Amino acid sequence: MVNVQIDGVWHQFPKGTRMIEACRQAQITVPHYCYHPKLSSPGNCRMC
Repeated sequence: MVNVQIDGVWHQFPKGTRMIEACRQAQITVPHYCYHPKLSSPGNCRMC
């Protein structure tokens, strides 16, 4: 498990969890356009 602070609140997530998935699990909205959980993380749109 990895400890991550998001918006001042600490959360624990399994090692290897993508940050955007961690935020989703913590019910924190992160704007994104090109993200899909089954694809790699190219970051082409630069939105998130």
